Amino acid sequence: MTAEKEKEISAKEYYNIIARRYLELYGQEQLEKALFLKQISDFKESDKILDVGSGTGHYLKVLKGNFVCVDPSEQLLSFNPYEKYVAKAEHLPFPDKSFDYTISLTAIQNFDDVDKAIDEMIRVTKKMIYISTLQASKVNKILKKVFKKKNITYSYKKFNKEIFYIINLKNEIKK
Repeated sequence: MTAEKEKEISAKEYYNIIARRYLELYGQEQLEKALFLKQISDFKESDKILDVGSGTGHYLKVLKGNFVCVDPSEQLLSFNPYEKYVAKAEHLPFPDKSFDYTISLTAIQNFDDVDKAIDEMIRVTKKMIYISTLQASKVNKILKKVFKKKNITYSYKKFNKEIFYIINLKNEIKK
């Protein structure tokens, strides 16, 4: 598939097309991000963790917790061994404060509405949210604008070509 053709289709369509080759294309990279997340988080086996934009979820095996995964790509989720739902980040099908933590590893650039997705992640999360993006991604400016608009305090850590944004909801949300 040419780069021009990829631009003509949605992220969902792209990931549905490449689902069978996802691990070959992105597997090691996603695993490395999860290992870094393991270093900077304090997940316990008993924690309920939502993974937004989870895809195959293969990288979750290195983390502790009970995982629930959402992704709009039915094909990627067909390879995901965890509890899973076909859903978009902007419309998470869960009650308020259902999860101890929410993670989203290099998926936010594919969301239709970053502002709404952040609202939804905050709504369903009790403790902390971890969002990674590529350092060179345009979505970083969007995220920072959303955080400023909503008066969300965050910290961040850099790893390879990634930025991990960390929102501590226990000390947060002054809307």
